Amino acid sequence: RLFTEAIDGFLIIISASGEILYVSESVADYVGVTQQEVIGQSIYELTHEDDHDSISDNLKAKGVRPRQFRQFYIRFKSSISPGKKQLSRFGGTIMVHVSGNLKISQRR
Repeated sequence: RLFTEAIDGFLIIISASGEILYVSESVADYVGVTQQEVIGQSIYELTHEDDHDSISDNLKAKGVRPRQFRQFYIRFKSSISPGKKQLSRFGGTIMVHVSGNLKISQRR
């Protein structure tokens, strides 16, 4: 919990298929939806369609290293305007800088 309070943003864990496995409670401050509304959803349902190819590409392994760094930008659907004013459900998008590691499971 201290980690998610210390970062300026939110933590998100996504499966290789795009399912959101975890997102920190602070997602509500940036996107306007609750943690419970997002977990289990597809990242593709919550992002701009023009970013889907980039997301898919970044969720694929490149090589055999067990951890691979990724950094890219996506437009997340949002119900909050840049001035933090509540909009109708997903009335716009916000640019999100995604940065982290792709962890590759070695299944036997």
